[in-house]
Amino acid sequence: MGTFLLKELESEIASRNFQQIWVETATVLKEAVKLYESNGYQPAIGVETPRCDLVYVKYLAAHGQHL
Repeated sequence: MGTFLLKELESEIASRNFQQIWVETATVLKEAVKLYESNGYQPAIGVETPRCDLVYVKYLAAHGQHL
């Protein structure tokens, strides 16, 4: 279910011509970390939310191409 929802969100975001998705999570949320990492999100820096200690970025394909 998580992968389905993530792919739907990515598709919607790409349809609005955004080129990147940034997400924040916490190390203790192991399933979230696994979900992001297994779907092409790369570790990044710049955590802005105090309760989060990880940030990931994914660069999207150009609009009209598959993610």
